[in-house]
Order: sequence, then C-alpha cells, then structure tokens
Amino acid sequence: GNWRTYDWTSAVSSSKSQGNSTLPLHKPSPVDVMVVQDRMIYVKRDDQLRLQGSQISGNKARKMFALNQLSSDEFPQCVVSYGGPQSNAMLALAAIVHFQNQTRPTGAPPRRFVYYTKKLPKFLRKNPSGNLFRAQTLGMEMVELLRQEYNDLFGSDWGGSGEPPLAIEPPVPEES
Repeated sequence: GNWRTYDWTSAVSSSKSQGNSTLPLHKPSPVDVMVVQDRMIYVKRDDQLRLQGSQISGNKARKMFALNQLSSDEFPQCVVSYGGPQSNAMLALAAIVHFQNQTRPTGAPPRRFVYYTKKLPKFLRKNPSGNLFRAQTLGMEMVELLRQEYNDLFGSDWGGSGEPPLAIEPPVPEES
C-alpha cells in the first residue's frame, strides 16, 4: 500500500524560501530570563503556547503546529501513529483530528486517527483513564498488538524508523 508521508523540515524550509504561506510559521516559545544564585537562567516557556482550534498547549503545541495548520483539503483522511497508551502525543493527535472533524466541510468524510500500541493491561482496558480515555473520547481508533508484533513493526520498545512499516496497509491508501 502507499502511505502519505510528510517531511515537515523541508516543507517549512521551502515555505520560508518561497514566501509560501501554506504552512504558516509561528513565533517561537517565549524565553524568560532570570537570575538564580547569581547565575543567568533561560526558561523556554512552551507552557504559553496554545494551538488554535485543537487547544493543544506546551511542547506538543510546538511539535504539532504544522499538522494543526493544514487546511481541510491538505489534511490526510487518516492519521496513523504508534506509542504508549498514555502518550501525550497520542492525545495531541486525537485532538487535532477531532478539531479537523469539527470544521470539515458539509458532506466530507470524517478524518480518522488510528493508533497502534502494545496490549493494554487488563485494568486499563476495563477502565480507560487519563490520556487513553480522553483520546478515545475524541474518536481515536486503537489497535493493540502483542509486544513482539509491536517491536517487529516499529523497531523496538524505544521506537524505530520514521517510515511507515511495510507490514501495515494504510487504512486509506494515499491518504494515511
């Protein structure tokens, strides 16, 4: 199957060099300067960032900015990711896809968010809580995998390649 992948670095670089506003850039996180015990300390204030619409804040706002800014036409039909069942990134992606669904044109198919994770502990499967509960409430579709399946697909317990695994078919070819 064919996956749609983004190289955010080159997209933002080419947007800058061509004066293109397809991926608008945002102001960097403010930095507070303070003196503590006669030492100058710089504090990056990601806590002051908030993405319009999805309301994501903090360092995830900085990391997810380009995806959040895609127009309805540019946004993929399905976002696919993987990681732990209480991931902050999982919740941020769920919020972005949910926001896209709230603002999609009438009659347009809903966007999907498919998330791969290792088998959940029994207590969490029976009683979803925290980020997992919130992401599911926002419409995330979860795929649980055995540890070995997960490691085979995504590299290891600590992540893998940025490329989509060949063994997984995109839920929506060319749009996932």
